Parts: sequence; C-alpha cells; structure tokens
Amino acid sequence: MNCLAYLGLDFDEIAVMTMREYQLRMEAYQLKKAEKMHDMAVMAMFNREAKAQRKSGKGTKYVHRSPDEIFDLEKAVDRIRGNFEPEYLTEQQEKTIMLERMKKWRELERRKHDGNGRYSHT
Repeated sequence: MNCLAYLGLDFDEIAVMTMREYQLRMEAYQLKKAEKMHDMAVMAMFNREAKAQRKSGKGTKYVHRSPDEIFDLEKAVDRIRGNFEPEYLTEQQEKTIMLERMKKWRELERRKHDGNGRYSHT
C-alpha cells in the first residue's frame, strides 16, 4: 500500500521491486518528508522575522527594511557557486584583484617616468 500511496509506483514497478529497494525508497521518502518539515519550520521562522517590529515613537516600525536583511541571496549564490566552480570569484574578490592590479600598474608607470614626465632608461 505504501508504494501506491507514498511512492507513486505502479503495479508493474511494485512487482519487480526487491525488499531492499522498497526499504531504500521508503527511507528516501521519509528523509524527503523530514526535509520538507524542516523547510516549513525555516519558512515559519523567516515569516516571524519578517513581521518583527519595534517601538518607534508613538507607533511601531518593522525591524527589517528589505529581504536582504533576513536572507542574503548574493552571499548564498557565492557560496554555492564557489563549491561547484573552482575558479569562481565573488564580486568583492574581483574588485580586490582589480584594485591590486591598478596599484601595480600605477607603480610600474611611476617607475617608468622620472619626475619630468620623461621615461627613465634604467
């Protein structure tokens, strides 16, 4: 009955399934269900956090002014892409590299020129 109700299998699939396969599929189903319950709990916490208010003067104000204060999507994307793409750099890392390159280039240019705007031949 579980195969029909929870796993969405038809009779042909059920007929050829081993007991071990059934147990693995039921375990996977229960793990997915637990993950779904966890997601719902997280959603409830985010919802509560989004509705959080504080006293301000005579009334109240929301604690958070934007969704990014509750969940930083850019940071999550950077973490995920960094796990799957070895050469991935965050926007901040790219800016840092560019600033370092600009500093090196300016130093090289400064060394190339003497104080009169002419190239030195050293």
